[in-house]
Amino acid sequence: MIDLVVSWVMGIVFATLFASFLELLLPSSSMQKFVRVIMGLLIMLAILNPVIGFLERAPSNSDVTALAPRLSGTAPVEEAAKAATGKRDQLIKDVYRRDLSKQMQSLVMGIEGVAQANVEVELSADQGGLTKISQVTVNVRPGATKKAVRKVVIGVAPSAPDLQQETVITIQRRLGELYQLQARQIIVKSMQG
Repeated sequence: MIDLVVSWVMGIVFATLFASFLELLLPSSSMQKFVRVIMGLLIMLAILNPVIGFLERAPSNSDVTALAPRLSGTAPVEEAAKAATGKRDQLIKDVYRRDLSKQMQSLVMGIEGVAQANVEVELSADQGGLTKISQVTVNVRPGATKKAVRKVVIGVAPSAPDLQQETVITIQRRLGELYQLQARQIIVKSMQG
């Protein structure tokens, strides 16, 4: 390996000395520019020649082991890989849970009679190791439904509308149809305040 490096450096030095010698011999400035370009290409070839030679032949096992860092064992690397895999899987589940919650919240907000909604999704793994939705909790603040406008009375605060059973059934039906859930997996609660 050291012999390769020594011969490589000597080739670069000889190419540089040869370029300097030719440049001194040619007095014409137009010829010097041409010689500089050619000699620059030759020096680049001398620098890249070992790299090209390495790429032309397939590396042997001794080359690969010489370039590989020395490890006392693979156990720390395997443990780090398992930990990274676990963290990655948890991040994927968190993003999936958050995106599902946002989608379901948008769907629930589009239902008549809902003023505000917060959705919490619980995930679990099935027998195959795939993640599935185990339960959805929807907190709903009831809103006004389409009604005729009532007479406005100043000084009296309107009471908050109650969550109607029809709205609960609509929420359960829509989420169940879209996400293939059963009604018992979808819990709808009324928000306080």
